[in-house]
Amino acid sequence: MRALTDLRIRTKLSIIIGLTCLIALLMAFVVIVGYDNYTYQTQKQKELSAQAEILASGMIAPLEFDDHEAATEYLKPLSTNPQILSAAVYAAEGAIFASYSKSNSPPAPNAIPTGIKIHNGLLSVSAPVIQNRNVVGSVYVQESIEPLTQRIVRYGGVFIMAIIISLFITLPIALRLHYAIANPVYARSLIEASLDPFITINPQGIITDVNSATSQVTGVSREKLIGTDFSTYFTEPDKARDSYRQVFNEGSVTDFPLTIRHTDGVMVDVLYNASVYKDEHGKVLGVFAAARDVTAQKTAEREIHKRTAELQVANKELEAFSYSVSHDLRAPLRAIDGFSQALLEDCAGQLDQQGRGYLDRVRAASQRMGILIDDMLELARISRIEMQHTLLDLSTMANDILLELARNDDQRKVEWHIQPELYIKGDPRLIRVMMDNLLGNAWKYTSKQSMARIEVGKSVHHESDIEYFVKDNGAGFDMAYSEKLFGAFQRLHAVTEFPGTGVGLAIVQRIIHRHGGEVRGEGVPGQGAAFYFSLPD
Repeated sequence: MRALTDLRIRTKLSIIIGLTCLIALLMAFVVIVGYDNYTYQTQKQKELSAQAEILASGMIAPLEFDDHEAATEYLKPLSTNPQILSAAVYAAEGAIFASYSKSNSPPAPNAIPTGIKIHNGLLSVSAPVIQNRNVVGSVYVQESIEPLTQRIVRYGGVFIMAIIISLFITLPIALRLHYAIANPVYARSLIEASLDPFITINPQGIITDVNSATSQVTGVSREKLIGTDFSTYFTEPDKARDSYRQVFNEGSVTDFPLTIRHTDGVMVDVLYNASVYKDEHGKVLGVFAAARDVTAQKTAEREIHKRTAELQVANKELEAFSYSVSHDLRAPLRAIDGFSQALLEDCAGQLDQQGRGYLDRVRAASQRMGILIDDMLELARISRIEMQHTLLDLSTMANDILLELARNDDQRKVEWHIQPELYIKGDPRLIRVMMDNLLGNAWKYTSKQSMARIEVGKSVHHESDIEYFVKDNGAGFDMAYSEKLFGAFQRLHAVTEFPGTGVGLAIVQRIIHRHGGEVRGEGVPGQGAAFYFSLPD
């Protein structure tokens, strides 16, 4: 029986019905064959006994007058019966008086046989010859009868045909039983398997079945729910009925927002999904409906909206503060730089070399601070600028930037290769700032190379994602510090080695993120660096 456990219900029904039919047919076969064999042998015994008695009555005269020829002649008509193989007449003392046998048939036994015997398909019968109540001899007749095995073979063919016919009958019966038994069980198991409230409703809006989840969310037992109007369990019954009418008009409804009221007063926000179901003729029988509990989701959404609003306010305040501080610091710095320059120009004769050195250092520091403030303003501006997406020719943009860098630094030997027809969608101003920073870095960090190389192109990442890249053969960097690459004011090289504020890559990352893309960097110290970025289509 364990072997049936994992089989489909229809297969189980077919096997059970088939085995039942087979056992019933086998029992019928045994009974029929047994009964038929019994009646056949009984009938043959009666027929042959009657034949022997007739022969016995005709042998009285030949035995009395010791007429062997008459007895032999009397046995000759037996040859017309193909079933009779041999016959004999015995005198009273037991000697064979006359006999008959077909060719290739066993002769009559020498001793007087008695009674009725069946052996190896042969039936033999003995009958006494009686005259005046005295036994004057006996008659023996042997006949061939059909063996039991032949009868079993004949009936076996009928039995096999009956099995084949029963199989053809069994399959449709099993199919009908499957639909009649399994479908309701399967439908019921599906309803109960759902973790969400699940109900069936008739065309009048009356509940016909529910699962345990429905009882839990309403606080009402299944028995009490069945037969009631489904809309009464919602906080807005009219709205629930509207959704029900929509199902009948359109065939289904998706994510219809409703609120279920539990008997203890707890409200449960749900998304109602339903569709009609029909009979085989297309007649609408009712509605299958499921309600997904979204209370936790709505609570989380409200919390997210609240946190997002708070974060937006904080970001705006931070940007305003950063912009205000940066803007307000520029005037004092310009004053420091300006007055330091005035001292150097107007009071140069009154200052010794050390004093002039101090003023030069003051000016350099104020100018560096000015650059840092400009970068801070740029970061703030990038976060606030309104974006306008358009299709951009990245190849032409990169070539223009590199030509400008070459004009401003014509002593350098720089070789560059730009893949043609690189097109991306983005804000023209921000993408230009991003490429200015990436190519500016490549130009700067290859400054110590006798022959610098810069490459701009695109490649496939993770078999499907398209990435654009800017590569160089410059100073490179240690990947152990790659997490610092895009941090504001983070540097992986000394200012004395390569000038800069450490804001360029932070600007690049912010621009890419504003476009919904990703950026990453790879590098090897002394062998160059590569920066990859991807933008959504």
